[in-house]
Amino acid sequence: MTGKSIQGVDVNYVADFETTTTEPVRVWAWSITEMYTENVDYGTSLDSFFQFVTNLSKKNNINIYFHNLKFDGEFILSWLFNHDYTHVPGKVGGEKEFSTLITDMGVFFSIQMCYKTKGKNKLKVTFRDSLKLLPMSVDGIAKAFNLDFQKLDIDYKTYRDEYHVLTNEEIEYIKNDVLIVSKGLEKMFEQDLTKITIASNALQNFKDSIDVPFLTLFPKLDLGLDTYIRKSYKGGFTYLNPTYKNKIIGEGLVLDVNSLYPSVMYDRDLPIMEPKFFIGKYQEDKDYPLYVCRIRCQFEIKEGHIPTIQLKGNFRYNATEYITSSEDNFEELTLTNVDLQLFFD
Repeated sequence: MTGKSIQGVDVNYVADFETTTTEPVRVWAWSITEMYTENVDYGTSLDSFFQFVTNLSKKNNINIYFHNLKFDGEFILSWLFNHDYTHVPGKVGGEKEFSTLITDMGVFFSIQMCYKTKGKNKLKVTFRDSLKLLPMSVDGIAKAFNLDFQKLDIDYKTYRDEYHVLTNEEIEYIKNDVLIVSKGLEKMFEQDLTKITIASNALQNFKDSIDVPFLTLFPKLDLGLDTYIRKSYKGGFTYLNPTYKNKIIGEGLVLDVNSLYPSVMYDRDLPIMEPKFFIGKYQEDKDYPLYVCRIRCQFEIKEGHIPTIQLKGNFRYNATEYITSSEDNFEELTLTNVDLQLFFD
């Protein structure tokens, strides 16, 4: 059975590094398997890994999945920098270039390297994170999918020098690790879940399930409109009642609601399509039951109530504290109708 071609990539692989636990940290073993096969290749150095990988890519552009690319990706990046590869933003276009998709919080999504160019053809290897598709441990994948391959154990702390010869136990261990992840990904791909994260797969599934074009329901707003509405966005609410600050109260109570977000998304009205402007007080409109408003006001919190307003970028107030009074100042607030009602309450 051959693997599916996804997003212009001909073949998909799963790989893994084993690294030393003492300084200097290095890769002492690697393993790689082509999906939809049970053939596993392995070696004992980063150089031999990249030699193997670039030989694979002489015919096809390939994806290689690592389970937790944040860890293994550090070794990949180090090798690329130490072998005269140049980091470029966006898509790689030239020989010995690489690009990365890493957030400012250090979350790794992908690393793409261009090993060779042949005229207009560019031979590329893209390293991706299978943990974004299968958010569980390797052992968890084996159990969740009831696989024939199970996670094995080795002694990680054993000293292994640069000339270490892999034992049969170590070979079986590294082979099982990549086969487990490979079989888990196969289950995902067979359900057409081929995006780079489980969230993007869920979004695609939603798009496929609705009867109208996604952008009709959720159009891309122009910058001015987006800027206006975005000021109404609020994050989570965390508040300490000053009455109890720095006091030992005793046992508290924890309240939790399972699946609150999806239940609200399923049961409650949410904004869709293009909004329209109005001036003055909102008038009830069954076609537009939700709204965002901008008001100027003075306010004082009612006795016994909890403040819900923060003002960021305003020198008169601490941006992280909830305000109980605007004093004699008129302040501008941009609120959804839900937050407006909470404000009035």
